[in-house]
Amino acid sequence: MSTSKSYPGQDTLISYLKERNNKSYHGFLNIYRDVIIASLTSDLSWSDNAWTSNYIREVENIFADQEIVESLKQ
Repeated sequence: MSTSKSYPGQDTLISYLKERNNKSYHGFLNIYRDVIIASLTSDLSWSDNAWTSNYIREVENIFADQEIVESLKQ
């Protein structure tokens, strides 16, 4: 599990990465758009960089196999 500060939607992202066969970032965005929208700040700015960083960080925390990590980063 991540040792960094938790963020809205973290549990959902971790579950997605652990349970889905297709672990693509695009797939996560499509399936959990409601969670992502609910996590937006009050200024309603879209923060793709934040969600991309969260995705990559959780992939690195969950998977020990570097081949898997590199394939999911693409």
